[in-house]
Amino acid sequence: MRNLIAAIGVVIVLAFVVLIVSTGQIPGVRPQTADPNASTLVMTANEGALFLGWVIFLVVGPLTTLIAVIALAAWLLNREVNTVRKEKRTAGPIALMLRRPGVTVAVTIFLLVGFAVTLALLDSIF
Repeated sequence: MRNLIAAIGVVIVLAFVVLIVSTGQIPGVRPQTADPNASTLVMTANEGALFLGWVIFLVVGPLTTLIAVIALAAWLLNREVNTVRKEKRTAGPIALMLRRPGVTVAVTIFLLVGFAVTLALLDSIF
């Protein structure tokens, strides 16, 4: 069964290659115009309005989504912080690191890796 699927895939790829080589065009793609005097640099007012609408849609849509995701993340983190503040604190971060050496090792490794990545990025920039 696996060989059959691989063979079908190879046949499909070869068919596309033969089709592209023989016709000079990718299947399903047609030129926008057959007019040889058409310009890609000049557009009508309607085309300009459509282009501006698409640009605004493609810029404002993702930005709005990003803002909503960041706001949700901030709200969730703030909720967790408020929950922790309401609980009784038993020990600070230093006491936790002294009591559990694994936390100290993890924080040290995290800081070293961050420092190494920062140095690598700075070296690639300069």
